[in-house]
Amino acid sequence: MSYNIITQPNPILSTPADKVDVVDNKIKYLIERMYNIIQSKGIGLAAPQIGVSKKIIVLNTNGYKDGIKIALCNPEIISHSEETTKEKEGCLSCPGIEKEIIRWKEVTVSGLDIDNNKIILELKGLSSRAIQQEIDHINGILIIDK
Repeated sequence: MSYNIITQPNPILSTPADKVDVVDNKIKYLIERMYNIIQSKGIGLAAPQIGVSKKIIVLNTNGYKDGIKIALCNPEIISHSEETTKEKEGCLSCPGIEKEIIRWKEVTVSGLDIDNNKIILELKGLSSRAIQQEIDHINGILIIDK
């Protein structure tokens, strides 16, 4: 199956996604496809951005300080720093738009990994910023909504 980036305005981008019950082979295949998409187009992607209403995100900030490569299902921010930063962000679903967004400097996120294990990640820098944007996506929030 081929997936394309969905751009706004599209109702799937403004609708909260459905929870993933179990990380099965179908979900693993979708995650693999999502990684392939961001390999040449970005550092993060949420399933609704490719037309799939599921709480799945992939992130690959390996080339940056404090980088990480991770796929998470049902990710949630469980704590965050008090300190925030304001930086320009772009979005694959909002082509040509950049907006200064305030985000927490550090976040702690929980979710299911590709092996269906609950994990907790502490992220900072670009990884923290990127995962916050992807979590916004699965909750139906775009950078233009901020």
